[in-house]
Parts: sequence; C-alpha cells; structure tokens
Amino acid sequence: MDDRRKLKLWYILALVVLIVLTIVRLKTFKDPHGALLLTLVDFLAVLGLCFDHDYDMQCCKNCGILSFIGAALDVSISIELFSKASMSDAALTENFSKTSILFLAHLVYALVELAWALLCYYVCRQAEVEIWNSSDGVLVATQEEARIYGAALQWTERRHVSSTQGYGSAKEAAESFVGTAVKLP
Repeated sequence: MDDRRKLKLWYILALVVLIVLTIVRLKTFKDPHGALLLTLVDFLAVLGLCFDHDYDMQCCKNCGILSFIGAALDVSISIELFSKASMSDAALTENFSKTSILFLAHLVYALVELAWALLCYYVCRQAEVEIWNSSDGVLVATQEEARIYGAALQWTERRHVSSTQGYGSAKEAAESFVGTAVKLP
C-alpha cells in the first residue's frame, strides 16, 4: 500500500473517531457548543473528502484551523475546571469525581482535536509536496494564454509608467504614446 493510500486510510479512521467523539460529547456530556464546533470540523472533513479524489486542501486547512481553535478552547475549559475544583474544599469532597471526569474529558477532547489539527497539517503538507513534485516547478500555458498574459503585463507596465510620469488626463497619455497607431475594428 503506497503512502498516499495509507494517509487517506488514517484520515478516514481519524474522522470516524472524531464523529463518534462528537456524538458522545453531545449525548453524554450535554455540551452543545463544543459538539457544534466539532460538528463543523467533521462537516469540513467530509466535504474535503467529497470534493477531491483524496481530500480538498482548502477544506483540510480550514478543518485543521477549526480543530486547533477547539483544542485551545477545551484546554481553557479544563484549566478552568481544575482551578474551580482546587479552589473550594467542598468541591473536593462532594463533586470531585464529576469535576475530575469533566476535566479529563475536556483534556482528552483537546488532545484529540490537537492530533486532528496536526493530521490535517500533515495531509496538507504532503498534498502540497505532491503537487509541487508533479509539476516540476514549471507552469505550463497555451500559446493563447501566454499571449493574453503578455498583453496584460505590458498594459500594466504602461499604466505604471504613465502614472509615474504624472499625466493629468487620458488625452495627454494618448498623445505621448510613442508606438504605432492601429485602428480598431
């Protein structure tokens, strides 16, 4: 099995784990906001798989960014839960197990989301390397595309020169044109 297929398999397996964790987060922990963010991550990952033959790079980048943000939010929630639990002595005796479970759950979610963000980064990096290696660093254009690009580049250079010379109007710019006149049809 080549590297690309292995990477796609890992991507799909990690996506299935992320979808399961999203459902667990919504049903068990009653956390609709965190589950909504994970649902967006899942949705982007599924879209990325559907758009391209392997994975769409833009969806993968956005999915990784959202996952990283979710991991940062979960870390902040777990720090908040830890500080609340350690601040009050009553919490240690009564609600310690519930607070510690929530703390560990948010910590696990943060680690999973961070791992997903790193996987997305790796997938995007491999896709960029693959695209760069397949193109040999050369952009190929047809003769017509090269002609259009050349004309647009010359027009931009002329506009830049005329704007630096300080022509006050289009008439002055046309009168100072040194090329041959061509009558348009």
